[in-house]
Amino acid sequence: MEFTAEMIAGLLGGTIVGDKNAAVHTVSSIEGGKKGALTYLSNPKYEQYIYSKVAIAEGGLLGRGPGNSVRRDFIPHANNDYIFAILAEELGFFGCIAIIILLFAIVFRCFQVSRKTHSPFAAYVCVGMAGMLMFQTI
Repeated sequence: MEFTAEMIAGLLGGTIVGDKNAAVHTVSSIEGGKKGALTYLSNPKYEQYIYSKVAIAEGGLLGRGPGNSVRRDFIPHANNDYIFAILAEELGFFGCIAIIILLFAIVFRCFQVSRKTHSPFAAYVCVGMAGMLMFQTI
């Protein structure tokens, strides 16, 4: 049996609806190393991770447009934990690159302000804010 995208979609569809028997049957009918991949996909612990990758992939180059996300309903805590996946689906690859560039521009500007200030406290605050933003971005 060939490992196809339809099997993954069926497996994910089985976990969405809650039909675990279909997922177990699909996994048991596959031999070799492919069984491990499908077992990984059917594990509910990785469900949010898988849906986020699907949302990023569905965004394409230009995205679906702001507010037109489909996977927002499937990703638990999409408004805080996996917000970048939703932004990637809505804005696409170019929108994600623009967001990353803007974030690094803000960090760069914080470092510039910290160098130009005369107060050491203000410099530490600027560097601290830049560090926190960089840490959250990465």
